[in-house]
Amino acid sequence: MDLHFGHADQFLIFDLGAKNVDYVGWRRLSDSDDPVPEGVEDLDLVVDLLSDCQAVLSMRAGSHARDRLRNRGISCLEHDGLVALGLALVRETLGIA
Repeated sequence: MDLHFGHADQFLIFDLGAKNVDYVGWRRLSDSDDPVPEGVEDLDLVVDLLSDCQAVLSMRAGSHARDRLRNRGISCLEHDGLVALGLALVRETLGIA
């Protein structure tokens, strides 16, 4: 969350319930130094990596990334502060009581 979305190569995954927050784990864009296959953008790989998430929280995200995430049904939220406050923003935005 403390990076611009386009600079992140790993993501922390949380499961937000009405009363609790469970850390699920982290996902990394690549576990190797292999180059991205020709014709595939890094952004495509990131969106695929997060395809089962309802929201992404980052410090900033460009309009291209926000559009690509929105097209996959993923809310893209920007927050520059404590993770707990950012998760509260996600909870509020998604309507998790």
